[in-house]
Amino acid sequence: MGEAAEKESGYYDAPWQWDKIKSHADWITQFISTDDPYIPKDETKFIHQKLNTEYHELTGRGHFMIDQNPINNTFPEIIEIIEQKNKE
Repeated sequence: MGEAAEKESGYYDAPWQWDKIKSHADWITQFISTDDPYIPKDETKFIHQKLNTEYHELTGRGHFMIDQNPINNTFPEIIEIIEQKNKE
């Protein structure tokens, strides 16, 4: 995404192994915030398509850091999804 420190880390040098990621999860839920200052919405949509995630767009949550919105400290949407998935 153009960040020099990320490139230097080497974290993104290998291609994503989409099938392997999917094979290690019974389900994948993805939350994005429409005002995330670091991850473009196009990137989140790309990941959603590759992994066939359950996709939720939220607004006003930034990069899901507490200082960007205090509700990120408890993230009730995640709790709700986990509780729902545990009932299945």
